[in-house]
Amino acid sequence: MSFHARVSSAQTPVVVDSAEWAAAWKSVWQSVYYRTFDSVVISAKVSRLRSSALAKGHREVRIWVGGGLASVQDVYRFVDDRGHLFGELIQYRRVGQVDRVDSSRDRPGVTDDDFMLSLRGSCSRFSTAARMSTCRADFARPPDWGAVLKRAEAAGLWVLPDQWIPRDGTQVTDGWGMTVELRDGNRYRAYHYDNPELRGPSPENASAVAIRAALGAIDSLRKTSAR
Repeated sequence: MSFHARVSSAQTPVVVDSAEWAAAWKSVWQSVYYRTFDSVVISAKVSRLRSSALAKGHREVRIWVGGGLASVQDVYRFVDDRGHLFGELIQYRRVGQVDRVDSSRDRPGVTDDDFMLSLRGSCSRFSTAARMSTCRADFARPPDWGAVLKRAEAAGLWVLPDQWIPRDGTQVTDGWGMTVELRDGNRYRAYHYDNPELRGPSPENASAVAIRAALGAIDSLRKTSAR
């Protein structure tokens, strides 16, 4: 039985120190989200950041933001090549299983037609692989990726720790979450925040909300779907 299951299902209190609980929470979110991220990068044809060291002076930031499992979700990608910044917004959704059977392959069929239809006119470069559909968001005009990154950095992007969720903390089953991946040369770090505005006041939760708010400058320039 995993640490998280052992603590959560115990009929008598289990003594857990802060470091052990924090490590357990990190293990839980990584086991859930990294599987999804690995499928997204295959579909979108980008590297897996946590295992791709960069040259000195090169940095990359990925901010993954999402809600429900069936909804279209986003990853904001900032690539800093010695001061030359490139940005893109990748949208993704897991391919759903459908009832029909593909007779040519004798297996249940999959479809990404709904994904493409729902984002028609607002996204391009559609791709499907590893049971994940992805595309690149289109914009009415190019976002100022550098200004957005600076605003996020001012909010603590590079130094924010993992979110602290106590054992008796608020349980939230809906809303939104944000995972930040940071790569600076050969150094990599990641952290996750779940509904920070609902988790109680703290400087860390406020910083996470501010980082998400900085992305609004990009969202405001998205093209509207033609659907």
